[in-house]
Amino acid sequence: MNRLTESKVVCPHCWNSFYPDQALFISTHPQLYGDAVLGEHVHQRFSSAEVKRDRSGRFFDPKGGAITERACPVCHLQIPRTLLSERPYFLSVVGAPKAGKTYFLTSMIHCIRDTLTRHFNLALEDSDSHEVKVFLEYEKSLFHPADPSRLTLLQKTQEHGDLYNTVHLDGAVVELPKPFIFTLRQSTPMPGNAARDSQLPISIVLYDNAGESFQVLKETEANSRVTQHLKRSNAVLFAYDPLQDPAVRRELAGRSKDPQLEKAAVNNRQEHILKEAINRIRRHKSSLAMDENQRIPAALCVCVQKYDVWKPLITQAIRADGTYVRPRFDHEVPDEPVICSTVAGDIAGIDIEQINQMSLIVRSLLERTNPQFVALAEGHFDTVRYFPVSALGTSPQYEPNAVPASSSPRTLKVRPDLVRPSGVTHPLLWLFHRWGLVHHAAPKFKGVDHYPHAQVDPLEGGRIRVISPLTNKVFVLDHEYAGCTIEDPDSGQRIWIPAIPKPVSVSAAPLNVPPVSPRSGITPTASGTKVPESLKLGLDTPPKRRRFPWSRS
Repeated sequence: MNRLTESKVVCPHCWNSFYPDQALFISTHPQLYGDAVLGEHVHQRFSSAEVKRDRSGRFFDPKGGAITERACPVCHLQIPRTLLSERPYFLSVVGAPKAGKTYFLTSMIHCIRDTLTRHFNLALEDSDSHEVKVFLEYEKSLFHPADPSRLTLLQKTQEHGDLYNTVHLDGAVVELPKPFIFTLRQSTPMPGNAARDSQLPISIVLYDNAGESFQVLKETEANSRVTQHLKRSNAVLFAYDPLQDPAVRRELAGRSKDPQLEKAAVNNRQEHILKEAINRIRRHKSSLAMDENQRIPAALCVCVQKYDVWKPLITQAIRADGTYVRPRFDHEVPDEPVICSTVAGDIAGIDIEQINQMSLIVRSLLERTNPQFVALAEGHFDTVRYFPVSALGTSPQYEPNAVPASSSPRTLKVRPDLVRPSGVTHPLLWLFHRWGLVHHAAPKFKGVDHYPHAQVDPLEGGRIRVISPLTNKVFVLDHEYAGCTIEDPDSGQRIWIPAIPKPVSVSAAPLNVPPVSPRSGITPTASGTKVPESLKLGLDTPPKRRRFPWSRS
């Protein structure tokens, strides 16, 4: 392939880009141990000029060992073959210490597998990577234990240890977080889904860092690289723990018996964690020609944890004096926001209006309890959604008859047979819809004929200003809300947001970039203008997958 037109791929470990034919070959012969980057305990890596290839296309190391795996030419860590012929979707999980990121990530992946298979004719499979065994241990402990009634605990993500690879780069010892890599593919061939299925299979790469890694200035002071995946992220999942917010704890006082409220309060300023993540994204993406004044095109999913505990705060209205009035509206988060009627073939679609409505309701809670967080999120990201999630769906428990050491508090654990996750798949389903991987179901409510119409004015940067006809409250929303029904969080009544043309913005990243023409290498934009692929900054949508003759599926 001509090097002038060939696209680079990205290493999921060190995030450097390289041409696919530069990937190293991992030897298998027992005499070929010792690597300058990874140490003496791993097999040697060799360049394409140092290995042999037979007529059938198989590769062999210098001692005759059959080669089955490839590695990054920079960090020398193993890379699944699928990532050498495509760019994956990168997802970064961010949050404060003790926010429940590991439980959330484990529940999300476990539940999304079942949902995709049941409703969308898709399968999310473990990739051929060395790191996936870490996630499988999490999943086994929480969902497939030998004794489901026995209390268990997922260890908090640490800043060092088994979740990191140690390499020697630029004359220094560097720790890199182990990515969780999955492959999304079609379950069975089905007509009517050609546009979606042409993107498959595709890899999904997730990162789970310790909350301490996102503390202010931690990266610059320690010269750490563990969060540099943010520069490649197509989406950021922020695990927001409302129980770490003193305002929320005060509102829940006397209303919940969850033991997490009885423990000594953990008061992390989560807006500071978000601001530090924003600073790092801008710092690292500046090398990718991102304008400092441009909103970050990666989507932000604010996943508000422990919904089973704080649910009363959005099901009852609160007076100015802090007292509660009768239930205003009862919001239930269904197991999945899917409509199981046929959308394409026998495949379901997701109810985007329901996701948008719940997002506004949860946003109203955060706007009341932590307005700085909401302002930061919406001031720096193109698209933000707020999701009520519960990784467990049940309260954790103390070990019966456990006597803690005098120097440490008792540890809360989980009974696997009581785990009932809620809403954990919604963020990924919404992202998959944005990326054209799942369908949009027809809305349940025909708001244009049945509900009061809001006043809508276009704003710069793809935003709209919406004025509620019921309360005159002003909402600044992204353009995806136009042409939808929402629920006014203040009144609980539905209103219709009329559709308006989306203004063209030179700084806004396209939501779903059409595939590249194989002949011209030109990508049409939403405005009809053609931009050379080499000049397009595709931060939210990866380029179309390419296959190479030496990359075998």
